[in-house]
Amino acid sequence: MKKELSKFSADITVFENEIIIKKSDLTHPTENLCGNNDHRIAMSAAAAAFSTSGTVTVKVAEAVKKSYPSFWDEIR
Repeated sequence: MKKELSKFSADITVFENEIIIKKSDLTHPTENLCGNNDHRIAMSAAAAAFSTSGTVTVKVAEAVKKSYPSFWDEIR
């Protein structure tokens, strides 16, 4: 999640048992996002993309079929 959210300029620090996400304005990512074959990451990346303007591509996004097969059709 840190890798993908960092593409939005999110300020995230990860420790062994703690994650700190500082409040910040998200920016439009300059590179494609990756779902990492994890339905939670793919859907979270898509939700974060709605806070920016422009088109965002989520690669390796078919993992949403695990929990929400119609996800991409519904958000489209």
